[in-house]
Amino acid sequence: MESGNNLTHVTSVSVYDPSTVPRGKVVRFKDIIAHVDQRLHMSPLLKRRLVRVPLELDFPYWVEDEHFDLEYHLRHGRLPEPGDWRQFCIHMARYHSRPLDMNRPLWEMYVVEGLDHIEGLPEGAYAIATKIHHAAVDGASMMRFFGAMADRDNRGTPALDLEVAEAKPSQQPGLFDIVRRAAANNLRSPVGIADTVMRAAPNLYGALDKALKSRGEERPGVPDTRFNASISPHKMFDATVFPLDDLKTVRKAVPGCTINDVVLAICAGALRKYLRHHGELPRDPLVAWAPINARTRGAS
Repeated sequence: MESGNNLTHVTSVSVYDPSTVPRGKVVRFKDIIAHVDQRLHMSPLLKRRLVRVPLELDFPYWVEDEHFDLEYHLRHGRLPEPGDWRQFCIHMARYHSRPLDMNRPLWEMYVVEGLDHIEGLPEGAYAIATKIHHAAVDGASMMRFFGAMADRDNRGTPALDLEVAEAKPSQQPGLFDIVRRAAANNLRSPVGIADTVMRAAPNLYGALDKALKSRGEERPGVPDTRFNASISPHKMFDATVFPLDDLKTVRKAVPGCTINDVVLAICAGALRKYLRHHGELPRDPLVAWAPINARTRGAS
């Protein structure tokens, strides 16, 4: 699904209050590097990279990055003047717009200082923007990633049990193994063959798709809004604050409701209000997609 303009990584932004650090200690960039280094064993994907199969004849392999460099994945910067909320949003938008290096492990962190002129943030606060690719994690493993990095208190007590068994190293397969697996996977599934054609010869796949459409094959339509347009590589970032207790109150009002349901309802309501404000609210419901975990229980 990824293209030059449609990136499939996610970026999480967390703001930290240095006043909670034990007296006499100062958090420095090197301390953050050391902290992440101590938690790398929590997920084997943190040190694995993708190896593509020649001609895209099969899906890529995960292999150990023999040149893994932690300091490449952690970077440091400061907001330009005046260092206000607008500058912070611009900074985060530019950071999120840059794709991850697909030849390295698919994550990175960016520590941002200079937030002193942002209303509501404590003095000396800093942010950590964490970018991670959806090819590397799903929702559950992403939460484990952030949980592994977090502490329960200012004494450094890990939020998760760090006694995790080391995963078996994944070495880069040889050419013979790659070709043998690609042949088996493609012959086993007609869908696999179609995917191979799409990856190896996208122009051919596009021509076939157009030919099917020209025969009058109908596809479900979607309401026409200002969002039904080609997107650019430039993204925008903004945020608003909701007290968690308010979301919990809403959740309790509907049996079986979750916090995720509440957030989705808020976003959908805001989108509806926005389109109505511009006189563009369609008669039919909008159509959206969300990635889900389709693996069977226990699958590798």
